[in-house]
Amino acid sequence: MKWFIRTFGLKGSWKWACKQMQKGHWIKPANASGNVKYKLDHECQQRVVWTFKNKPTAFDWQSASLFLSDFNSVNWICVKKDESNTY
Repeated sequence: MKWFIRTFGLKGSWKWACKQMQKGHWIKPANASGNVKYKLDHECQQRVVWTFKNKPTAFDWQSASLFLSDFNSVNWICVKKDESNTY
């Protein structure tokens, strides 16, 4: 069922969420344990911004350092974790 939803961009899929952001809506994962919300920047550059505020104002949104087109890219690579990092 998840495959079907993702493939056809139905409600709850990433494609659906992107369309909602393009309409100016905020989105968040339905099963998110935190309070994160996403939307597109007000400069119309398709840059994803986020906030952890419950009732955000215009000043609470920060750049997530991602653009909407980054998610549609097909040149993702796997970067191995450096063993010296402790995260």
